[in-house]
Order: sequence, then C-alpha cells, then structure tokens
Amino acid sequence: MPTGASAESRARPTPVALLWCGVIATLAHTLLAIGEFPDGTPVYLTLVATACAAYIVALVLITRSPAQASRTTWIVLALALVMRLPPLFPATGPGSDIFRYVWDARVQREGHNPYAVTPADPGYAAIHTPDTRLMHHTHIPSPYPPAAQLFFRLVAAVSESPRAFKAAAAAADLGTCLVLLKVFAATGRPQSLLLIYAWHPLVALEGARNGHFDAVGALLLVSASFALLKGRAFAATLAFVTAVSLKFLPAVLAPLFWRRIRVRDAAAGVALLAALYWPFVGDGVNPIGSLPRVINRYRFNGPAYEWLSAIVGPWAVAWIAVAAGLIVAAGFRLRGRPDAPAAWGWPMAVALALAPLVHPWYLVWFVPFLTTRWTMPLLVWSITILPVYLVWAFPPGSPWAVPGWLLAIEYGAIAATAIVIWATRGRRPSRRESLPARPEPPSPQGKS
Repeated sequence: MPTGASAESRARPTPVALLWCGVIATLAHTLLAIGEFPDGTPVYLTLVATACAAYIVALVLITRSPAQASRTTWIVLALALVMRLPPLFPATGPGSDIFRYVWDARVQREGHNPYAVTPADPGYAAIHTPDTRLMHHTHIPSPYPPAAQLFFRLVAAVSESPRAFKAAAAAADLGTCLVLLKVFAATGRPQSLLLIYAWHPLVALEGARNGHFDAVGALLLVSASFALLKGRAFAATLAFVTAVSLKFLPAVLAPLFWRRIRVRDAAAGVALLAALYWPFVGDGVNPIGSLPRVINRYRFNGPAYEWLSAIVGPWAVAWIAVAAGLIVAAGFRLRGRPDAPAAWGWPMAVALALAPLVHPWYLVWFVPFLTTRWTMPLLVWSITILPVYLVWAFPPGSPWAVPGWLLAIEYGAIAATAIVIWATRGRRPSRRESLPARPEPPSPQGKS
C-alpha cells in the first residue's frame, strides 16, 4: 500500500469524490421520481444503471481509502436521506403491493381475517377504495404473515395513502443505517461501510419508491444481530421472532441463536410468536394465508426452483430450500463465527435462490450484511437482479418470466464472483482489496 505523500494525495480526494458519487445517484433517483417513469422502461433502466455506476465507483473509493472515507459519514447519511425524499411523492402505479397492504389493514379494521377474505369477493366490495381496486391477485387471500399485518394496520392508522407506507419503509431504511453504525463501532470496522447499505440502489428503490415492508425486516435483523453481539439475548430473540413473523425467509437464521440465548428468552420468543398469530387463528382459517398456493402455482426469477421442482415436486424443493439455509447457518455457528456478516447473509441467500419467487425486494433482507469479501457474490447479485424489472414493461399478454439471457447474466455474475473469491482465498487481501478495514473480532458467547 502506498505510504507518505503518495498515500496522502490518493486519500485526500475521497470525500469530494464520494460526494459527487452521492450527488449523481441522488440525481438519478430524483429524475426517476420527477418523471414518474414506470418500472422497466428504457428511461427507468438507464437511470437505475446510472445510480448503480455511481454506487460502484463509491464502493471502489471506500475500499481504496477506508480510513479517509470514514470521515465522511455525515455525507453518506445526508445523501441517503436526500435520495429517499423525491420517491415519496409521485403517484403509485397500478399493481403496487402497497394497495394490498392497505386492503389488509382495512379488512382487519372491519373485523375480518385477511387470511379468509379475498379482494375479489363481492361481499366485501364496501371495504375497497379506489386505490385497493388497483391491486393484483385479487382472487387469493393475503400471503403476508401476522407481523406484516400488524405493520399494515399501524401505518394505515396514520394514513392509508401509499405515501405513508413509502415513508415508513424509508424511515426503517434510515433506522438500519443508524444501527449499522453501532455495529461497526462495536466491531472496530470503518464507518464508511455504511455506504454499502445506505446508497444501495436496490434499497432506495424498494423502500422509498415502492414501499416494500422488507426494509422493516432488514431493520429487525440488524437489530437482532447487534443485540446478540452485545449479549442482549432477550432483545435479540424478540427482534428475530418479529422478523420471522414479518416474512418467513429469516427463519433459516435460527441456528445462529443456538446456545446464545437462555431458555426464558426462547420462551418469550415463543410467546411473542403465539401472540402475533393468535388473532388470525380459528374458524378453519390457515394463518399462513396463500403461501401454499404461491409454492404450488407462482414462479418468477427462480431457475433453480423450476429445475428441481420438475424432478422432486414443488413442496420438496421448498423444504430443501429451508434445510439448505439452516445447514449454512449451522455451519457458521459450529465454526464459531455467528456474528460474521456472511453468517447472516448467506443462509437467507441460499434459501432464496431455491425459492419459487425471487423478487428484487426480497434481497433487501440481507443487503445490510454484505460488507465483507466473502459476501461479495451476494453484493453482485443485489445489483444484477435489478435488470429483471424489464419484465414489468413487457406488453400485456406477454409471459411473466425473466428471459433466459437475463437469467444467465444475473446468476452467472454471482457464480463468476464466487469463483474469483474462492480462487484467491489463500492470498491475504490488502486493505485496498477488502471491504472491511480489519478482520471481524470473535463473537462474545451468550449464556446457554
């Protein structure tokens, strides 16, 4: 690594260069909002590509000069806030998941069970609003778990407008940024790593622009990981259980809690899980909603699931996905690295790669943990998945499927990155080549 005046001259421009990267990315998100360009259109993809290019350059800058970049935390936070403001204001287009969120909240407020009611049922027409009539998949009940239903009702109690849900997702994003700063301080890692999450185009698009509640899940998981790191087993358990009740994906992280929480913590988690599910159980209602129908019928951007389900059946693949995620998490726990970012990112990524639906916003769950060399393939995935929005712009009547060439790019890039990382594993990375400034410390062991 260069020393003396040479190193100083290379490090000094970092804050200014980072500022320019952030400004360009913010401008791209702002133009997307002002123009109200639909997802997947050529202008949309061009502006997203611009934001991605600025983001990648920013990643290179913080890798080259992590210490200098850490002094610009205020720039990262300020621009993270600014780039999330313009997307809050444009109108939400037809088919947005937010309309289902509003519908589920209204159904609950009227005293009905969202797992028993379908939006297309004429008997519940009075619950609809002009917005909820724009939702898709009106023939199935809600697919969202109980904690998500609670979130919908809380936000709708303030406002049923799509903007309220987008604002809630953006607020969760910013909350994740603040918790990540605490994680980096506790582990002695540079604050510049915050940029990986805070400026990630996928996070800004899916939170402030599209209002997906996955941003809340990311906040819960980061909070759980930080609580475990600090030995706060009770808080970690409650945050994790709530995250699992928000979406089932993080359930595969359960092995990371083995022998790190007490029996009373586990009991409290079970009690919380029961309390969240209890209002939706009874009268023969399935509290997991339309999840079985999703597994049996719906497919998107999941080539591994398509291939395996043709051999062993859809439910077998679903259980294989869960088992694979649990095995990966257990491997990190047995190796004594349950606090490593990879231990939180890879189990979810493996399970998701075997899922029938792989929507871009699902990856938001593990973006906060993509801060080490060993998670770089997943960081690449979080970028290469963005072009699948091309499908949203297909003409009516076209197959709702990602073209084969685009699947090859998306998943091929992950494989290529993984091969490079594995092939160079024996060579100690320099500070310029590794995202973290120093190795992660061993995790403190909680009480069993």
